[in-house]
Amino acid sequence: MKSDWAPSGQAALKEDVLKLRDDLPRDVDRLNGVAITRSLAPFAVEMWFVKDGKWQQPQRFGFEVREGKPVSLDHSLRETFAAVTPRKLGVRDRQEHLALLARWYYSSWCEGEWLSFDSYDDIPYRKLVNAVSRVSHRDAGA
Repeated sequence: MKSDWAPSGQAALKEDVLKLRDDLPRDVDRLNGVAITRSLAPFAVEMWFVKDGKWQQPQRFGFEVREGKPVSLDHSLRETFAAVTPRKLGVRDRQEHLALLARWYYSSWCEGEWLSFDSYDDIPYRKLVNAVSRVSHRDAGA
């Protein structure tokens, strides 16, 4: 006979465990995001794109100035993400790429930030702008 009774602390424990979950674990075909790391170039960051569980071509993202005025960071990021073209990978290469991502993300020496999102059609640009700003300021302070 099955009982609906559960220890009083079990529900609270389940909630605490769910809060510990990070942004990386998800279905590999829905793993989308970008790793933002410091760049060797001044006034720039490196962006390492993951689309549908596959690393894409990384890009250096610099802070542009046109006609003496800074270009909107939001606008520049939208252009950068629109230019990401999906790569086709074999299963083995994809596994290696995911292993590299997990090793970087969970390492104690992880420098930079990871931003996950559900799809490239629904990128949280405000969070992205903030992450790029944080990483670039860490670079300026070093």
